Amino acid sequence: MAEGGRDASDRSLIRPSRRAFLKTSAVAGLSYLATGGIAFGRRPFGPPDAFAQGIAAGVPAAGGDTSVLLWTRATPPPGFPSTTVRWFLTADQFGEHVVARGEVEAVRDRNYVVKVTVADLEPGRSYWYRMEQVVQGKVRASTEVGRAATLPSEAETSPALRLAVMSCQNYAHGYFGVHRYLARQRDIDLVVHLGDSIYADIADGMIANVIGGYARIDPTPPAVSLDDYRMNYEQYLSDPSWRALRAAHPHVVIWDDHEFFDGFAGGEQRQDPRVLAARRAFAEYMPVEVPDDLAQGLERIIPWGSDLRLVLQDARWYATPNDRWGDRQRARLGSWDGRRTILLSPVRVDGARDVLVGRDKRTVIFSGDTHVQGAQEVHDGRRRIAVQYMTGAATSRSATTGYEDWPFASYNTPGAVVADVSVDGEQVQFLEADVSRSDGRVAVHRVVERDAYGSLAVGGPTDRVSLLAQERGLGG
Repeated sequence: MAEGGRDASDRSLIRPSRRAFLKTSAVAGLSYLATGGIAFGRRPFGPPDAFAQGIAAGVPAAGGDTSVLLWTRATPPPGFPSTTVRWFLTADQFGEHVVARGEVEAVRDRNYVVKVTVADLEPGRSYWYRMEQVVQGKVRASTEVGRAATLPSEAETSPALRLAVMSCQNYAHGYFGVHRYLARQRDIDLVVHLGDSIYADIADGMIANVIGGYARIDPTPPAVSLDDYRMNYEQYLSDPSWRALRAAHPHVVIWDDHEFFDGFAGGEQRQDPRVLAARRAFAEYMPVEVPDDLAQGLERIIPWGSDLRLVLQDARWYATPNDRWGDRQRARLGSWDGRRTILLSPVRVDGARDVLVGRDKRTVIFSGDTHVQGAQEVHDGRRRIAVQYMTGAATSRSATTGYEDWPFASYNTPGAVVADVSVDGEQVQFLEADVSRSDGRVAVHRVVERDAYGSLAVGGPTDRVSLLAQERGLGG
């Protein structure tokens, strides 16, 4: 069995016949924009429902330095029980050097979802891909071009890592302008989505926010069945900005509670039919490998070269009233191997007992859920053991309070963060999006720079914040 309780043929493991022999240059490797698929010499074409949810790339559960995960959903024409998806992976965005290609059947029993793991690639570089839908031997539709990427080799010194980190995107609360902005950025290595990618349990959010003047209509009902959860993902993915972001950059994703229902916290709730339906829908629509074993969540360690690692926490699947981690996850993630750790958590990390990274004070945390942007040091009662950045919400707004003691807290600021992280430190840009617009108007309203061993008091915002944003062209 495979993810979401489906047969292992949900994913194809492809090993290309030859390695890419053309090294993508530094410019070419960073230059893909999701602007309509002009690469490969053609634009996307065909009926809009053929690839209605677009394309995406992720990081495979194993072998991410030499493999990529490709995702799409291909709906066949009426009267056809299945359709063939033909895919291409190339070493350049112009499609001249094909390193792998193949075909896989998109069938009704799998909700027409296709996931392909392409292996035996070169580490630490970008690849480009597109999909075609083939019906009765003829190409019915073609997607735009997406960018995938392999991780740096663990045998090599870690290059600097540029992350875009986001969470909490309520469709009814506004347009996904920050997604559009991030899709345009040329040098993002990974997009990390910390959960609440849909609000499957919300029915009256649109009504409540019409008063605020920034709502749009979300017609989906509160999710109870598998079809309900699928409907929610398809509604959210009808937003072209989210589709553009998923095509533009490879993704690392985790769930929070609203993919299930508000307040979901593991334990006996994992046997709720809604939870099983939600887990399966998440597996279908997100570019990630969800384990077959229902006892397992989505926690993982992702190496970034020899000196950095990303630790992805699952704050929901194992949760109990007194412990968000659970023994299984603590055993898997709790050891420290000497590398600087980037802890990615769907929820705010409250103190030392939440940090499973060897008490290395170089640790940097990015957390979601709170709808507040801010930064704070995490202490174990004696010393600082980490610095935490709260990413805010992509659209969701709330009257959250209680962060007045945080040195850099910003309420009701929809957006995301872009972070440059290296062994030596990090620079974090807090983005503010105009959710009343769909054109990606975003401002960089705060920049925090910090040495890995320094404090926020030393590395915090200064009068140079606006200058930094102008110098790097970050406000457009």
